Amino acid sequence: MKKTLHITNGDSCSEKLKNFGLAKHILTWREMMCEGAISYEVATTDFIKLRKEFLKRTYQISYKNYEENFLSQLEKIKHFNKNDEIIIWLDFDLFSYINMLAALQFIRQQQNNFKIYITTISQLENSNLRAISSLDENELQLLFDKKIELNDDDLDFADSIWQYYCGNNPLKLKPELNKSSNFTFVSSCIRAHLERFPNIKSGLNVIELNILKLIKNNQIISQKQLLGYALQYQGYYGYNALQYVKIIKKLKPFFNENSKFFKLTENGILALEEKQNFYRDLQDDTIYGGVSKYNFLYNPEEQSLLKL
Repeated sequence: MKKTLHITNGDSCSEKLKNFGLAKHILTWREMMCEGAISYEVATTDFIKLRKEFLKRTYQISYKNYEENFLSQLEKIKHFNKNDEIIIWLDFDLFSYINMLAALQFIRQQQNNFKIYITTISQLENSNLRAISSLDENELQLLFDKKIELNDDDLDFADSIWQYYCGNNPLKLKPELNKSSNFTFVSSCIRAHLERFPNIKSGLNVIELNILKLIKNNQIISQKQLLGYALQYQGYYGYNALQYVKIIKKLKPFFNENSKFFKLTENGILALEEKQNFYRDLQDDTIYGGVSKYNFLYNPEEQSLLKL
């Protein structure tokens, strides 16, 4: 009898699918592969070592936590064979898309030729880029009914993007922006990824500049409020609170919390107006996939990267 394995991007989605009776077998992909070093083959010894070390060093996530909450989930796929199918519940953002690419690579490594489907928020009218975990039962059922089977071209395309993300040359990603596939938001996510590299004029990336804009344009009175705004108005990134807390902490030299409302410092204004470059002040060991964040600069006018 054919079985279906549902792969979700987090516990909120998994719980809804389970509670609404839409899924029996669920693999919850508890990872954030849009950040930190990664290798092409998923769940190998080298891959696990890279991910454990990154998550421990950056977010104080213990090795045991990683094993219990992520690696144990991957074991579930061993109970499925080539006659079964897999459905990936895919959000619209970079966080979700990079996780999906990793999941597809992991599925490919099983060599079982599963039928693979994705759900996409674009199938809903007036979806307004909502997270799948925010949908109600009827909306989730509609996405399930309209799931899209991935063909060989889709899988090869996803494999190419994953290889480029894990590789040492993100310049290879730009030509993929205009290619056609069943991945509705892949071009937006690739563009969002490229914009994570430091701006050629200010040395801050688009996420960091957006936080400074939020401080400038709103009456922010607390770190909690700033975090809420950053999460709400982040566009195609899908970052979680842990990631934004780290980014805001790094940006503290660019804003002042001592007045009634948060205000940009002189350096914050200079960065936002692109009148001074703070690349050397911010440079650290951040890695995206296979490359250092600070080995490339982003040129917004040409929407391209410059290798240093």
